[in-house]
This record gives sequence, C-alpha cells and structure tokens, in this order.
Amino acid sequence: LGGYYFLSLMKLLSKLKTIVLWLILVGVFLVGGIVIRVQTKHLGAIFAQTSEVPTKAPYAIILGASIKPDGTPSDALRDRLTVGEALYREGKAEKLLVTGDDGGFHSDEVDSMKAYLLNHGVPEDAIVVDRKGYRTYESCKRANDEFKIENAIVVTQRFHMGRALYLCDALGVQPQGVTADLEPYIKIKFFWARDLAASVLAFWDINKGRATGSIAI
Repeated sequence: LGGYYFLSLMKLLSKLKTIVLWLILVGVFLVGGIVIRVQTKHLGAIFAQTSEVPTKAPYAIILGASIKPDGTPSDALRDRLTVGEALYREGKAEKLLVTGDDGGFHSDEVDSMKAYLLNHGVPEDAIVVDRKGYRTYESCKRANDEFKIENAIVVTQRFHMGRALYLCDALGVQPQGVTADLEPYIKIKFFWARDLAASVLAFWDINKGRATGSIAI
C-alpha cells in the first residue's frame, strides 16, 4: 500500500513539474514578446545622425542621465546634450527640453544640463527645463501634459531609445529619435540589459488598468 501511494505521489510531482515548466516557458515567451515589441516598434524613426532626421520639430527632448561628483554632465549625458545642441543649431529643433532629476530623487541633472547648453552658446530662451522627469515615463508624459508638446525629436543613447520612443508615442508625443552614442561606454552591456528589463515596466506603465479596451502595441 505504501508503495502505491509513493508511486502516486511521484506521478503527481511529475505532472506538477511539467505544468511549472510550461508556465515558465509561456512566461519567457510573453516577456520576450513584450520586450521585442517595445524595442522595435519605432525602429524606422531612429536615426544615428542629426542630418538624417527627415522633418523638423518644435522641440528636441534631451533625456536626463547621471552627473559627475563635480556637478558636470556624465559622458553619456554630455553626448546627449551635444546632439541636442546640434539639432538646435541645424534648425531641426526650435527649442530644447531638458528633462530629468531636479535633485529630489538623486542629483540635480537639469541644472547641470542647462548650464552646459548655456556655456556652449545656446540662448536661454531656447532652453525649456522640466524638473520632474524622474523616469522616462514621467519625462514623456509631462512633455505632453505640462509643455503641450505633440511631436519632438528624442535624444538619448541607442540602448535607451526604443523604450523612450515607445513611451513618448503612447503618451501623446509623436517621436523621432537621434542616438547620442558619440563614444564607447564602459558599462554598455549592463545598460542594455537594464533597459531590456525596463521595457516590461514600460509596457505595464502604459497598459495597466486596460483590462478592457485597446492595448498600446
């Protein structure tokens, strides 16, 4: 009798193992599909050079990044500002929206960004500052809600661009993107991995509460 129950238990455990493996497989495919969708939806609107941007826009949105201990932009942020400045000088963008942390979360990115642009000769009236862009989601949402921007050129690194364009588009800003990869970055593999994972959060941020109705795909 004991052997019968033992065999029954083993069969049950085998079935449970199979079910768990199938659930994991389905989860992997689901997450993978979300990541691919977020990262590739706007591939045709991503450009490597400012000269490649086909249409002008009222704004270039320069997304924030970390700053150095001395308060100057990090390498990645400096590259974003350099590309944003080029878009302004080439007439591709009428104004520059610098958006990021105001020090309320980590460090004051936006004052560093504005100071950099001013020091490089960009007129102050061409610089608009969003001090509450703590996440890419908030930067895109506030661009439309607070600054009434309906189309823009987004400036960030390539690893971040797919998610940024997905969010801006879903939040009311018709985007184009110019990548700011002006030099190699030491932690680029980490940045890519982190952003691919963040793509799932971006999808959730846009589609949460939409159990009925359309899904932003």
